[in-house]
Amino acid sequence: MHIFRPMKPLLGIETAARMAGFSQRHFRRLISEDRIRVIQIGRKMFILSSDLSEWAKNRNLGITESDSPLPTDGIHESLIKS
Repeated sequence: MHIFRPMKPLLGIETAARMAGFSQRHFRRLISEDRIRVIQIGRKMFILSSDLSEWAKNRNLGITESDSPLPTDGIHESLIKS
């Protein structure tokens, strides 16, 4: 049975990378190349779930805003090293 959980409006880099099927390192490279928009709050970077959905749609990755984020038990979603 699938339990619907709405996507969080702000996604950490790790969660967004996992949802897109990329490693964090590759996803951070996409960010540094300005291929996906990020929001920086202090030293941490986040991606709007709507931006991830739009980015994925343009690349036929099949991620939609109604998708549930992957389980994040015990995972820090926004570990950013400067």
